Amino acid sequence: MDAPLPTPRNPLRAIAQPGIDAIRKLWLPFMVIQICGLLVVIAYFYVEPFKRFCEILGRVKAAGGYPFAALAMGLASGVAPEVFKFMTGVDRTINRQRLRNLTFNFLLFCVAGVPVDWFYRWLAEVFGNTNTPTVVAKKVLIDQFIYSPFVGLAIVALAYTWREHRYKVVPTLRSLGLAWFMSRVLTLLLPCWAYWFPMTTLMYSLPGSLTFVFGVCASAAAATVLIAVAERKVVRETAQV
Repeated sequence: MDAPLPTPRNPLRAIAQPGIDAIRKLWLPFMVIQICGLLVVIAYFYVEPFKRFCEILGRVKAAGGYPFAALAMGLASGVAPEVFKFMTGVDRTINRQRLRNLTFNFLLFCVAGVPVDWFYRWLAEVFGNTNTPTVVAKKVLIDQFIYSPFVGLAIVALAYTWREHRYKVVPTLRSLGLAWFMSRVLTLLLPCWAYWFPMTTLMYSLPGSLTFVFGVCASAAAATVLIAVAERKVVRETAQV
């Protein structure tokens, strides 16, 4: 009797599996930061000294503008995830490759911090700074279904594709298309939604002056998943300088 043919893998499962695997590996920093995020929101509304401290941070962010946004996002999303991975034992290697990756991630999220800040400002202009359930819901839905897949995640996926092609523009552009979007962007979407739907709900429940401050802290954990998923397809670079 002939051996049974292998069952074809479900394409949706193939897209979702890397994100599921990343969440399983990195659930501890996610859970810690999500709990901290909830406590921050509660403390803001019920602990007056903490509220004043948050308002100071909001004024610092407003004074720093886009340069502050770039630097803060680079540190939170480019550096903090590596710290989390080291502390939780996911990856404790220290070598030239790790340092190059750290530099790349830092610069990537410095660049990404500018459109993030602009997007939050745009939402505030369109819907206002009120935190009514309707306003919060509108901001969350636009954030998760429009900005995240077509801007935020696309920037991250494009950057890693560019690095995979050794920073060559033409080969990178040739690799783009529907198949690229499905394998590189949609792969990241599941962990993004799993993490950011509750976190953006908390974030937009705060005053508009604190949206970016809260978001950049939450991005430290979100970027841990994004980096872990995106790097699975990146061709390893040589150890030579």
